[in-house]
Amino acid sequence: LALAADPESTDSRQVAADSYLQRQADAAAFMQELNLTMDMARAGNLGSMTDVELAALEEAKLRIFSLLEGHEKSTDLEPDERIAVYNAQQLMVALIRRQPHEQAICKAITPLGSRISTYECMTWEGREERGRYGRYVTQRYQRLTR
Repeated sequence: LALAADPESTDSRQVAADSYLQRQADAAAFMQELNLTMDMARAGNLGSMTDVELAALEEAKLRIFSLLEGHEKSTDLEPDERIAVYNAQQLMVALIRRQPHEQAICKAITPLGSRISTYECMTWEGREERGRYGRYVTQRYQRLTR
């Protein structure tokens, strides 16, 4: 499969959230930065935003705050919590940049033949490309077997 030859392996995708949180290791500084970002968004310094977009930003910020609560470092979080923080932060970036298709969404997957789950982070475009390739392979296989 072409997807198996993807240079960005599942392991490197799994590391995306961890590497981001290592750069934002100090939880208090990270939360302060999020508060500043929200203040700038409300003031219109990040472009005009609808009430729905501001509500989504606030919800993502609160999600991050609830996960970081009681932790000095963001790297102290459990793996699932780190992924949730990364996803919420990616949502905020996508809303601010007005490019929701660039939002990387991470989810736990269990590869066929394994009981150990790994994380996979893909953008909307990556998921669409995977779907198109899957349809192409299926159609090609069906033509060969007729």
